[in-house]
Amino acid sequence: MSEYASGSRHLCESSSHSLDAARDRAEQYLAVQGSKGWIERIEINRHGGLIFLLASGNDCNWIDFAAKSAHLSGPLDDPDIPLSAVLAGAGADSRYEVLNYRPSRRLVVAGRHDHTDVVLKGYCTGKCASHARKARLAAQILEGSDIRTAVVLDVNLRSDYMLMPHLDGHRPEILAQQAGDFLLLGKGIRCLQAAPGAPEQDLLALEEFGRLKELAVLDERLRRLKLVGGSLPPRWQELRVRLEETAAKVSPAEPVTAHRDLHDGQWLIDRDRPCLLDFDLLCRAEPELDPGNFLAHLSLRHLQHSDQLSAQDADTCGQTFLEGLDLPETRDSQCRLHFYQASTFARLALVYLLRPRWQQLVPELVHHGHQCLNNLQQVGA
Repeated sequence: MSEYASGSRHLCESSSHSLDAARDRAEQYLAVQGSKGWIERIEINRHGGLIFLLASGNDCNWIDFAAKSAHLSGPLDDPDIPLSAVLAGAGADSRYEVLNYRPSRRLVVAGRHDHTDVVLKGYCTGKCASHARKARLAAQILEGSDIRTAVVLDVNLRSDYMLMPHLDGHRPEILAQQAGDFLLLGKGIRCLQAAPGAPEQDLLALEEFGRLKELAVLDERLRRLKLVGGSLPPRWQELRVRLEETAAKVSPAEPVTAHRDLHDGQWLIDRDRPCLLDFDLLCRAEPELDPGNFLAHLSLRHLQHSDQLSAQDADTCGQTFLEGLDLPETRDSQCRLHFYQASTFARLALVYLLRPRWQQLVPELVHHGHQCLNNLQQVGA
């Protein structure tokens, strides 16, 4: 079930450049509505605009606050995503379930098309063609392997969306007794990295994403936070400095095909066969980028749900994933892995700083980032 279908999600967008003032405004809106809702997460766009996702228990609505006015908005009323108008015009809100919505960026819905369960994935104007090429390349790479992915059935460039089959399955359970699933996940990423049979020109056309771009992602999040007067977590800036120093010291590796957004939410397990999703960020990168990101997210899940999964569960699943991936057993590879884990923790700290439910985890995420770099030093970088 989509988070958007399980209750109301209101999107409040403010032109205010003060994080605290916008938060107060969102809370006032909830109070006026008599809602028992809460602020689920906050996003900051590149201009410093603040977008609040508010959760409550009634109808599904998104509300934009622009200057002094407010109006209903949402997945079927987004002028930047052509698929939104297609679905609204067809009266499709009753036939499609919203799986994911990022204002002005992406809309993913599930439903039926020609008597088949499908997923429509729409983008802001002009972005679909490149994402469809990446999805098709990933499907070509993984064809015949133990890992499935959704095949692109059709691409509508006029309305910037692609059509794919709806895949059944559940997210992998991060439990020691389910470690066998993570062995298969690791083998799947090994296959993606090797890219057997993929045309060389298609691989070379992918963006090359190195350590400087990894640090630039952090700097962009930092820039946006400063635009709205947000405060950095303690020791975050120190972590950023250490990452830059480390990036200059660790030996580089030849780039491989990388997912670049690998976490447990990108996988489905169906009848013991994993399926990998969402190749929008497919690129060429060092082989340790994806596993570093994945391992950091396993640690995050333990912090979020320590009553359900232990640190040992997360560690066992992570180590089994690495066995399947079969990275080189060298000091340089271990150093790169620790670097990318640390950079992921730094990014997650800024992301979850803007998710009130999980803000208490931010100091621990920063600490984990420092610990990864401490481990790197012990390896000998």
